Amino acid sequence: MSPELDVQLDQLVARGRAAWPELDVADAVLRDHLRAKLDGLPDWAGLQAEDLYLACACAAGNTTALDTFDVRYLAQVKVFLGRMKPSTALVDEVKQVLRVRLLVAAPGAVPRIADYGGRGTLVSWLRVAAIRLAIDLLRESGDVRSAPSDDEPMLGQVGADDPELATIKERFRAEVSEAMRDAFSLLSPTQRNLLRLSYRDNRSIDEIGTLLSAHRSTVARWIADARETILDGARQKLQKRLALTPSEAESLLRLLRSQLHLSVTRLLS
Repeated sequence: MSPELDVQLDQLVARGRAAWPELDVADAVLRDHLRAKLDGLPDWAGLQAEDLYLACACAAGNTTALDTFDVRYLAQVKVFLGRMKPSTALVDEVKQVLRVRLLVAAPGAVPRIADYGGRGTLVSWLRVAAIRLAIDLLRESGDVRSAPSDDEPMLGQVGADDPELATIKERFRAEVSEAMRDAFSLLSPTQRNLLRLSYRDNRSIDEIGTLLSAHRSTVARWIADARETILDGARQKLQKRLALTPSEAESLLRLLRSQLHLSVTRLLS
């Protein structure tokens, strides 16, 4: 392992432990988990170390982590599905199915929460999973209730705890959504397929590598390149169209990165 990667791991581990001091995760397990997420990524600084730490603890079967995930994250399912006006029964079913799908693994396998890559927040990742599952359950039951409308803003709840980001989001909501759509159109069919497997289908890098007969580091690099194509395209379009201060430009870039997972998933749908 290179000295640079070792330093990166140390920083990510420190952030995770600081956020969740009550969760005891073996150092070797945690570092292996984080190393897999770093592999092939050109930009590790944007990884959600705190969320990755919790996901790793859940995947390892830490009971405190599992309880925390249930109370802090699964408890938000009703909010995630708010635009669908879900019944109590649907909310409960989505929670239960997600609890099993994400936290319980077959013998010899790893819980699917380990697939969370840390590029977007854990809340956004879970929100996408909850909405897709709710739609599937409604279709299976014959309920033709519509999904959240396609013109629902892609920017979700980002900025709720960041005043500057919230201001940027409200000022440029329409422009950001349009820029993301235009940048998405720049992707090649191969890049779209990669993002579909990773973001929409929640396939791990190893699973995608098996499907495409490629090494996991190569797959990670391909996905990272597709992400950067979207981010660079959206950033360039916004810079040409908007007169931004340096601070606003930096906040806008953070906004694009924070919502990339959710935005791409919606565009793929």
